[in-house]
Amino acid sequence: MTNTIPTSAPPTGERDLVRVPIDEVYVAIMPCPPGHVNDRVAAYTAEGQLPRPIDELAIAWKAVAGQLVVLAVDREKADGWLVQGATSAMPEALPAVVHSEAPGTNVNSFEFLRGPNQPIRVGTQRRIRRRVLLFMAIAASVALAYGAHRRSEVLLAQGADVEAATGALAHEALPRMPDGAPPELALTGELRRLAALAKADGSDAPPDGRFILAALLEHWPQGFDPQVERLEATGDRILLHAGFASRGQAMAFADALTGVPGFAAELPQVRSAAQRGGEAATLEVALRHNEESGR
Repeated sequence: MTNTIPTSAPPTGERDLVRVPIDEVYVAIMPCPPGHVNDRVAAYTAEGQLPRPIDELAIAWKAVAGQLVVLAVDREKADGWLVQGATSAMPEALPAVVHSEAPGTNVNSFEFLRGPNQPIRVGTQRRIRRRVLLFMAIAASVALAYGAHRRSEVLLAQGADVEAATGALAHEALPRMPDGAPPELALTGELRRLAALAKADGSDAPPDGRFILAALLEHWPQGFDPQVERLEATGDRILLHAGFASRGQAMAFADALTGVPGFAAELPQVRSAAQRGGEAATLEVALRHNEESGR
C-alpha cells in the first residue's frame, strides 16, 4: 500500500537534523520477505508499491512484527538537504497506517541520509570511529599478550627458585650429596637408611636394599640429567629405569655407572625412539652390590 503523493512544502530543520513533514513521505508496507533483508532487498521489494522508480528515491526501512515498513522521499530533496549541510533526515511523524499495521515502530528508526545519500563527513566520522575501535582492540590484545608473557616469566622464575631452594636444603641435610644427584631421591634414600639403622637388630640380617640405595646415591654419576622413572632396591640388587634426551647420553650414563665403587652393573638395555622434538632414549640397567669391593 502507498501513502499520498508528496507536496512541495519544504522540510523543517533543526541544526543538522532535517525533520521531513509526513505529507512528503511515501509509505509502503508489506510482509517481510524470508531470509536476510538489506537495503537492496527492501528497495526492490517495495518498488512496485511506490509511485516513483526506486532510483529516484532515498529510502529508509524497518522490519517490525513480521512487516517490512519502507519510507521514501525524493532523492532530489535528499541531495538538497546534503547541500545545505544536513547530516540526518528523519520523518517528523509516522503515518497512522504504520501504527495500525506495524505497531511498535519508532520514528527515529528511519534515516533517509544513508547509503548513497550519506553525508561525507558522517561517513568520515564513522570510518574514524571504526579505526579507533580497531586500534583499541589491537592495543587490548597486545596488552593481554604482554601480561600473559610476564606471568609466564614470573612462574618460570618461581619454579627455578623452588628448585634451587630444594637443592640447597638437600645439600644442608646431606653435605656429601653429589651435585648431579636428584635431591628428592637423595633425601628419600637417606631417610630409608636412617630408618633401617634404627630397626637393625643383628649382623646376620638379610641385605637391606635401603643401605645399597643410599650407597648408590652417594656416588651418583655427575654431569647427567636423567629423568628417573623407576629406582628399586631389593636385597643387594638395584633396578634403574630412566629417560634421556638421546641414546648417546643413555649409553654414557650406563658406562658411568660401571665406575660406581661397590657395584657391578649388568648389561644395560637402551631403547631409542624418534619424537617431534628429536630423539629420546630410555635406559634400563640392574646393579648388584658387592660388599667385598665396597669395603
